[in-house]
Amino acid sequence: WHSSTNNLTDPAARLQIFDALLQALPADRMTMSRPPSFKKDAYGGPLTAATAFSGTPLSRVGHLNDCFLASANDMGRWIAIQLARGALPEGSGRLFSEAASRQMWTARVHLPIAPSPGPTAAATPQFNGYALGWNERDYRGRRLIMHTGAVFGAQAIIMLIPERNVGFSVMINCEDGEAALGIAYELLDHYLQQPRYDWGAAWQEVVRLRDERAVALLKQQASAPARAGPSLPLERYAGAFAD
Repeated sequence: WHSSTNNLTDPAARLQIFDALLQALPADRMTMSRPPSFKKDAYGGPLTAATAFSGTPLSRVGHLNDCFLASANDMGRWIAIQLARGALPEGSGRLFSEAASRQMWTARVHLPIAPSPGPTAAATPQFNGYALGWNERDYRGRRLIMHTGAVFGAQAIIMLIPERNVGFSVMINCEDGEAALGIAYELLDHYLQQPRYDWGAAWQEVVRLRDERAVALLKQQASAPARAGPSLPLERYAGAFAD
């Protein structure tokens, strides 16, 4: 986990959540935090070879690096393993079982479908669900397994087309998510043998229209006079008060 919808974001609250998760799980099961700092704040560290798998809270909480250190080769290998349902490319074994692959790719939560705006309408899916770390949706009648991610200054998209045994990743060092989507949908059309469509220009137009609406709304709000006067009728203020 990495966030809270109830503002349980201070170290003390996160420690309580970690403790509750570990108590609810069997002693030989682990949990994971997305930012490494959450684990460090809760249980200190670092974890060493001597303290690993010792059953302590420190040894039972892992963390992600969100692929900050992943190269194109790393992503390609991960995609190949995913498409092979866990089998290693060299044929030397498995990273995870086919059963685990099915679990990862099976939608657990059905997500509402928001129509893609204007020139990107063809990207609107017919179904949209969240699996175990993956989004499952469709594009032009083909099933997609995908996920997007971002940090300050970077965007990434990974897409798999299982029935075509095709996967790719788009990683850019800027915060223009629409640019990454443009490249991704160009590649989808290529691998699905669809007529070429300028997805880059389409997503750029979406950005332009969105910015125009935002500017118009800002001007409208700036031109509206601010409400003056008390927020309640004057008789509501009459009375005897004690502090």
